[in-house]
Amino acid sequence: MLSYDKIAGIYDDDMGKNISGEDIVFYVQQCLSAQAPILELGCGTGRITLALIKAGLEVVGIDASLPMLQQLQRKATEQLSMVEQMRLHYCQMDMSACAFNTHFAFILCPFSAFIYLVDKSAQTETLANIRSLLAPHGLFILDVFVPNRQMMALPDDHVFHDYERILADGTILKRTKTIQKTAIPNVNLITRYYYFLDKASGKEKRTITTQDYIHYYFPDELKNLLQQNGFEVLQVWGDFREQPCDEKTGVAVIICKVF
Repeated sequence: MLSYDKIAGIYDDDMGKNISGEDIVFYVQQCLSAQAPILELGCGTGRITLALIKAGLEVVGIDASLPMLQQLQRKATEQLSMVEQMRLHYCQMDMSACAFNTHFAFILCPFSAFIYLVDKSAQTETLANIRSLLAPHGLFILDVFVPNRQMMALPDDHVFHDYERILADGTILKRTKTIQKTAIPNVNLITRYYYFLDKASGKEKRTITTQDYIHYYFPDELKNLLQQNGFEVLQVWGDFREQPCDEKTGVAVIICKVF
């Protein structure tokens, strides 16, 4: 079972609320000129996908997690008109092995999905797939979180208290995590602990634990990886407002095309 299989039902209250939504506005604005379908890698529950559809675009979304796609299907049925639903296509597929018989005006890899490609082979295979699937003059756009150096210096057993939120049914959801360094450069093991607490009594109702290996990048490292794999990097920004990267950058946003 994938980590995201376990949290698909709470993803929008969990990961989805950890960002302001500026990325949604950014991706929609970037793609408005699309004259061909858009491919979204790691579409999940459709946080960005559905906004693209509502903007009048045609989107193909892929995700490795079937439960996440089932949440996307539910939300599409609730939020989209029948005409809009006809412009939405999605399937369970790994981004390192995706194959289509069409080309895409834009290929998107939002919300740090790229960092889950830990192995060098997965990174290069995915980038090769993207190159082959882009239409002439097409663009590949991705974003990745940039680690905080002070956080990275903390010991592996340090417990980060991420948030405490109230779900629609009144349950309190609390999440903590640990970040463990590995022997592989730039690869960490993230263990997230989810606690579901009764609002009235505060007693624990259930827990979920997930673990993921992630490959983190600083902006120049990701830029170099893309260039080494056949991409010309057109823009590197330090946020979704298109500001330059600096020492406080928390997310790198990159636009590139095939050489």
